[in-house]
Amino acid sequence: MTSHPITRREFLRKTGAAAIVATAAVPLLARGEVQKGAKVILIRNENVINGGGTLNGKILEKMLDEAMTHLMDVKTPADAWKEIIRPTDVVGIKTNVWRYLRTPV
Repeated sequence: MTSHPITRREFLRKTGAAAIVATAAVPLLARGEVQKGAKVILIRNENVINGGGTLNGKILEKMLDEAMTHLMDVKTPADAWKEIIRPTDVVGIKTNVWRYLRTPV
């Protein structure tokens, strides 16, 4: 069993989408389009993480796209993401400390 450290690029690619989904309700709240109650989307795939704990990015991306299309009630992932992120939006990622990359607090 071999393991390799995750690169910064891999980390951003694999976790960036999760951060976007976690904050997906913020634009909806700002526009006053939130309905009462909660909508829960459950997407499962037993192959997203292998026995060694390695994440399969392609499967994760498909799961995320499927969840977004159901959440936003649209037909395509592109349409779903357009509901969350507009062309005029600025998206940033804030980090505190990575192993060899110090970032100011």
